[in-house]
Amino acid sequence: MPLRSLKPEMVSDFQEMYPGAVISIEVPENKKERALGDAEFWEAISLLDWTKEGDDGQVVQAAVAALANRPVRHIIEFEDILSEKLYALDRADIASQTVAELGLLSVDGFLYDRCAVVANGKEVYGAVLHDPAKMPKGVAFGALLRLANEAYQLKTGREMHFRPQYSYETYSNKEGWPS
Repeated sequence: MPLRSLKPEMVSDFQEMYPGAVISIEVPENKKERALGDAEFWEAISLLDWTKEGDDGQVVQAAVAALANRPVRHIIEFEDILSEKLYALDRADIASQTVAELGLLSVDGFLYDRCAVVANGKEVYGAVLHDPAKMPKGVAFGALLRLANEAYQLKTGREMHFRPQYSYETYSNKEGWPS
């Protein structure tokens, strides 16, 4: 059923009929057009305030506020684009740069390392994608994973419940980890 056809009374009926049900929304690929593009994504990333390094909440504050001033759709699309960027970085050749330094791979650590690559902007992201040796060493920024949720909470007063198009967990990108 098209989402536009869903009426509040229908939601109430469904809640009464299926109290334990989980609803998912299927977005047809041919109709999916992002209102928030790549340029706006990187613009939000550029608002991270590295002069406040050491206090991740302060580093992301301006980006959270700017995103919260946009439509909810933009906040959700920011999260979706972030998942796509992190997924693209989820590769063995990039992870090997972290392993070379530490001697082992921490799945959470590598996720936070990839967050730092995105948080450092479009140029660093592109450089690492094309040349894994440019992976920054000893830099992590897990706070990036909370940015969209904090913006959503600021805007709506509610927790964001959204599963992005791509999983950003380490080893999710099967093409990046040949067996």
